[in-house]
Amino acid sequence: MADGPEGAEKAGTETAAIDGTEWSEAPVVQNGLTMHVLFKDPEGTGFRDTALGAARRARLYDALRYIAETLNASGELNVMAGPSESDGTGPLAQGGSMFTAVDGFTNGTAFQRISTGTVPFPDYAEMSLTFDWGYTWHVGSDAPPSDAIDLRSVAVHELTHCLGFMSLMAADGTSRFSSIGKNTYTEFDRRLAKTAPLRLLMGGSSTAPVFAGTAADLTGAAVVFDGATAVAVFGAPPPVYSSYPFQQGISLQHWAEDILPEGAVMEPRYAPGAMRREYTDVDIAVLRDIGWTAAESPEHEPCPVQSVTIIEPSQSTISAGVSNTALVHFRAGVALDTSDPLCNVETGVLRVEFFVDGTSRGVSGDEGNRFPLDLTLPRGSHTVRACATRTDSTEDPVEAEKTFTITGTTVQQPVIAVTPTETARDLGNVPVGTFTDTVYTVKNTGSGTLTGAASLGVAAQFKFVGANTYSLSAGAESAVTVRFTPDRQAAITGTLTFGGNGGSVSIALTGEGVETGSTLSCAGGEESSGTSAADLLVALLAISALLLVRLHAAKQ
Repeated sequence: MADGPEGAEKAGTETAAIDGTEWSEAPVVQNGLTMHVLFKDPEGTGFRDTALGAARRARLYDALRYIAETLNASGELNVMAGPSESDGTGPLAQGGSMFTAVDGFTNGTAFQRISTGTVPFPDYAEMSLTFDWGYTWHVGSDAPPSDAIDLRSVAVHELTHCLGFMSLMAADGTSRFSSIGKNTYTEFDRRLAKTAPLRLLMGGSSTAPVFAGTAADLTGAAVVFDGATAVAVFGAPPPVYSSYPFQQGISLQHWAEDILPEGAVMEPRYAPGAMRREYTDVDIAVLRDIGWTAAESPEHEPCPVQSVTIIEPSQSTISAGVSNTALVHFRAGVALDTSDPLCNVETGVLRVEFFVDGTSRGVSGDEGNRFPLDLTLPRGSHTVRACATRTDSTEDPVEAEKTFTITGTTVQQPVIAVTPTETARDLGNVPVGTFTDTVYTVKNTGSGTLTGAASLGVAAQFKFVGANTYSLSAGAESAVTVRFTPDRQAAITGTLTFGGNGGSVSIALTGEGVETGSTLSCAGGEESSGTSAADLLVALLAISALLLVRLHAAKQ
């Protein structure tokens, strides 16, 4: 009996059923393998969409040709593209194979038909696919943009599930055929291990396979693929997606994320802009381990560069503003000649060299197929030439050229100058209650009109005498007077700042407040005003006499 198609995304049995109402084109023939592709989409929808249907089918056919080139197996297969979805909420696509319920291991009906030459189930296709067109898809043969899912990459992924890169293991380790009393597992399941060589399934040669682990083993992110070829290629058993909680249709059906070499076809998620149209060595190794022993990576010539387009600068005129230079963003788009659908479209080897006015100004790699480069250039007319090449090809570069002009607006730029030119001014000793004035000259040594004002700090002893604001045309000057009036005997500091639209100048001010009109009398320890010279002499004589008496007393 049969159950399926059981795929990584759990496609239903009806998806693969053939009832004679399917629409098809000529079969895809490659490397001795003939694939009859049938479509269940109503006319005008999905793979038969009026505007996009032809491109969608072409990318599916490209994927099938690549699969045939890789397998190196002859025969015939039926491939059913089931009714498309369009809500953009579920899986990007679904793919799987039919299975014969047996107590043992199998790769599904695609492998069974190729290896035996017989049709396992005449009423069902050996491979079935369903796509959800509610997402943003890239249906071209060129590299995908950063905001679209690459259809050809996803098709290769789903078709690989149909080849047997999948599991029939449920969340508790039992077979999904256990409900009908059969322990049916895939050849991929046979090589799953929790720690190599401790495989999760025991038996299978003459006895039914038995799950030897626990449910926790399937969700601990520790499951590996213990196939001999994969281990030799990867250097260790490559890790399989087995995160918590168990996800039917995803767990045990893919590689663990971001661990295998970048671009592995069988990772569980595809981000917009990702292009995984060809297998990595590890993907190929698994196909060999599960029974496709002749599988190997086909050698494809690189798709030649067809054209390069200078996307930015998009304008012929760029404003430099008030400066003499402008930051110019250069971006380019590179198109490949994909007339050979199986040529190597890898974009990581593309590069664009930018020449400005005949001089190379930098080489840019592919970043979302935009090849960015930013340069600061002076005013004037410039010619940029973009030369696109592939590092894996000796072909001559493909070029594009564009001329643009950087313009600017001449503006008036005032500049402030203050004399005396100093950063600090000592105003000296100034008697308390009196003042001293200092005059500064403010001049506009630039162009336009200098407007601004002088300001003083919080010290109340510093004040302006007259105006402290100014509006000066080019070359004009104005005087600003600062008065220092100390109110106590002390060192007093302040800050004078000249500001405006032409810059600013700051000057540190210091001054000393002192007393006048009194002397200090030591007679009696009191201070008196207006002491005469004669009085001072008498006081000094008295002190001298007292000292003599004390000295004499000490000698006694």
